[in-house]
Order: sequence, then C-alpha cells, then structure tokens
Amino acid sequence: MSEDGQEIAVVDHPRGDISLSSVENGQAAVRPLLQTPEKEQRAELSPDGRWLADATLSNIWVQPLGGGPPYQLTHFPDDDRVI
Repeated sequence: MSEDGQEIAVVDHPRGDISLSSVENGQAAVRPLLQTPEKEQRAELSPDGRWLADATLSNIWVQPLGGGPPYQLTHFPDDDRVI
C-alpha cells in the first residue's frame, strides 16, 4: 500500500501478475504493472511511491513505477526456494 493509502499493489494468484489498484475521484482504477512467466509471490510499494519490489520463488526484483525495466536484486538459482 502506498504511504497515502491511495494505491495498493495486488498480486493475481495463481498467475502471478501484478497490478496497481487505486481510487481516483471515487472511481476504482487498475493499472497492470508486471506480467511475466514468473510466479510473483509478493509485491510492495516503496515509501515514496516510486518503486515496486516483488519476489518470485527465488529472487527479488525492483521496477520504477514511472516506467523502465525491472532490475534483479538477488541472483539465486531458479530451484532455490529458501532464501
């Protein structure tokens, strides 16, 4: 959830896609953020609302919400399920 409580990152289980849900002028809005073959497990917004961090089964990624590619922070083997 964003610091102001207006946006929340939502992980669609079991697909693992991530979207950003918000309320603008009393209307709900959903913006797709990340659709990959990976199964994202969890998503968090940075306190300043500029970044999305997400976790796959093995690794952690960050992505700027203003646009740009995701950046992989950790580099564990794909079959490593315990970090």
